[in-house]
Amino acid sequence: MKNTIRRYLGYYFFSNLVFQKSIFMIFLGTQRGVSVAELSILEVALLLGEFFIEIPAGFFGDKFGRKFCVCIGLLALAISSIGYLIFSSFPVFVGLFILEGAGMAFISGADESLLYDNLKSRNQEKEFLPTLSKAMSLSYVSLSIAAVIGGVLQKYSWNLVYGLTSVMIVVAMIFILGIQEETTEENGEEKKVNLKETLALFARDDNGKIVFKIFLILSFFEGTALSFIMFSQQFFHIIGIQTTIIAILIMAGRFSSGGAIYITPKINKFISTKKLIWILMGLSSASFIINIFHINGLYFVTYFALTSLPYMCSILNVNYIHGLLPSEVRASMLSIGNAISSISLGICYLIIGFVLGTFGLWVTVLVLAVINGVSVLTYFIISRKFEMGEKDEKQQLENN
Repeated sequence: MKNTIRRYLGYYFFSNLVFQKSIFMIFLGTQRGVSVAELSILEVALLLGEFFIEIPAGFFGDKFGRKFCVCIGLLALAISSIGYLIFSSFPVFVGLFILEGAGMAFISGADESLLYDNLKSRNQEKEFLPTLSKAMSLSYVSLSIAAVIGGVLQKYSWNLVYGLTSVMIVVAMIFILGIQEETTEENGEEKKVNLKETLALFARDDNGKIVFKIFLILSFFEGTALSFIMFSQQFFHIIGIQTTIIAILIMAGRFSSGGAIYITPKINKFISTKKLIWILMGLSSASFIINIFHINGLYFVTYFALTSLPYMCSILNVNYIHGLLPSEVRASMLSIGNAISSISLGICYLIIGFVLGTFGLWVTVLVLAVINGVSVLTYFIISRKFEMGEKDEKQQLENN
């Protein structure tokens, strides 16, 4: 089991060493002559590639194997990274962004499913939350390292930036290939599963109904938080913050996210999952609502609250959801959840784009606060009957 966890952490670390992530717009603009308008088109292409492949990729992972699915996704990312060096045509860039989005879709959900089912086969599901927490925290460390190294490497050669990223992806693939994939067996033989039938049965099951409700509610809760974070550069600029300070705030926000995710399992040892989620969601909503006082300084409070609390809440809900999902359709269900989240996030982006341009920053944040507050209140209402392992946690708390 320890080898599996080490390999998963290694995969997470190297797959996030994307040296161009913080400077790819500079590369496309200065080296390939891509305009700001064209950059927007490329970002849309990325989202479309990820959205339309998301659910088919989940089915693919459940049918042909999660490890195979992750490797295809990593291969797509490696090819797209090299492609930016080889080609200079905008239509080709659109195709590369679509390929990159597809690669992200193949990885999304499949890597978590691979880890969870591996631990489940050893009756070690309790290790999933701390392992995923460490992996996600490690990803923020590797992203920060990559941002610094990428900035240095581009002074010498952009080929080094994009080429080294592809090498790191191959290294990540080696780590993921070292993880054993568990299969569903019946009488010593691999059990054949009808994915559509199993999904349909799960959707009608009580656990299935709970999972879909959580997917929908969390999509708007997390969508409002993520959209605020994504537009925070513009928000800080509006209130007069210098570009250098904004860059520092963004970097601090990343460290805040990584640190919050890392300490979540430790806090969960002393506070039950349901209570902790309620507290985190309540504080997240409060960080939005305080902006009703129309004080610029409160935007900083909101920013740092949203770069930590929703991430903590998310990893707890992910752990709970995994416990409800049947192994046969785990990747498919997670892909459906990701697709729902993408739609909600897109809606939040559109809302911000319209409201910010029409009514200004204050009204924009209050609109997000209303959406976020409704999602939190709805979660409170429906989760009262959720059994989030309270019996096991109560015993654990007593032992502590």
